[in-house]
Amino acid sequence: VYVKQMLKEERCLVCNQPTPEGSEGYNAILELLPTALEEQHEAPKFRLQSFFQRLYSDGLALKKPIKQSKKSIKVAFEKMNELKQSKALLEEELETQDREIRDVIRISGITNSADVINTMYGATSDISKYSADVATYTEKRRQKQIRLKEINDELNNLSQGEVPDYLVKRKELLQDLEELCKKVKSQKYQELVDALEETANSHYANINSPTGAFYGAIKFVKTVNGGYRPVIIDSNEREVGNLNTSLVSSLKLSIILATVSTNKQRNEASRYPLISDAPVSDFDIAKTKAFLKETANTFSQSIIIMKELLIEDPSRRDRYSPDADRLRELKDELADKKLNVYQLDMKDDATNKFRNELEVQIKKVDC
Repeated sequence: VYVKQMLKEERCLVCNQPTPEGSEGYNAILELLPTALEEQHEAPKFRLQSFFQRLYSDGLALKKPIKQSKKSIKVAFEKMNELKQSKALLEEELETQDREIRDVIRISGITNSADVINTMYGATSDISKYSADVATYTEKRRQKQIRLKEINDELNNLSQGEVPDYLVKRKELLQDLEELCKKVKSQKYQELVDALEETANSHYANINSPTGAFYGAIKFVKTVNGGYRPVIIDSNEREVGNLNTSLVSSLKLSIILATVSTNKQRNEASRYPLISDAPVSDFDIAKTKAFLKETANTFSQSIIIMKELLIEDPSRRDRYSPDADRLRELKDELADKKLNVYQLDMKDDATNKFRNELEVQIKKVDC
């Protein structure tokens, strides 16, 4: 605006000097005119008709979806609720599977998977090593048998014609009897092992089944020297390694019980009482009761030293008293068996400082 005014009045409003048309000052002001005009922006031109037509068209397109929006929202919420329920079910199934996995690990007796892997690697190494040794000694044995036969044949040839026929026949008879005795002995020994295994499994199941945990079965595996070693096998008859102490203890105790109960005809139970110190230290309550019941049904007399039936005595410091409730439960379960309970106790002022002077009191417990 001021540029046009200066051109019209032919005067510079800055320095208030006349600038006639054609002068240097006039031309200088004239050069400012295009820059000033460029600074003026053209006003936007709105095409309202096309805008409202498009808006109307969009509104018509949304008319039906808007009417159905409530229904769509309801369907969406129902679908969301279904998905939430499905998610909850899947989470519950996942938790159940995790719990089952933990239970399987717990009842398997595996306390450390790394130990199982290390044991497997060790067994594989032993198999490779001893397989080669077996092959070597088998070949040596075969060669020695061949040599033994050659020597026997030479001896027979040397004595042929010099020994009476009846002595030769007697020798053959004695050899046949010797072979027969070996076969009978081997057969009876195997029958005894089978009977011991069957009876041991009966005791083993009676002791472990109340716990609800995995316990497998006892199997007597023949060793290279002709003996047997007890192992625990699973349902697929595979040996279970890395057994926990509770299973190992029940395995040993079951074999001890079977040794007596297998010889029922000899009345071994009345000859040999069971004397055991802390046999149930690794057992839970259910397994402890099952073992005591099994022992009472096997032996005519059992002497078992244990601390699992003691509770803290509130009236005495660092002393214990018998758990009367559990003793009554045990007595009821033993039914017709006689139960005598004695407590090994010490005086209240006794300490382990002078162990040589300690005095143990044996008290009969009424239950």
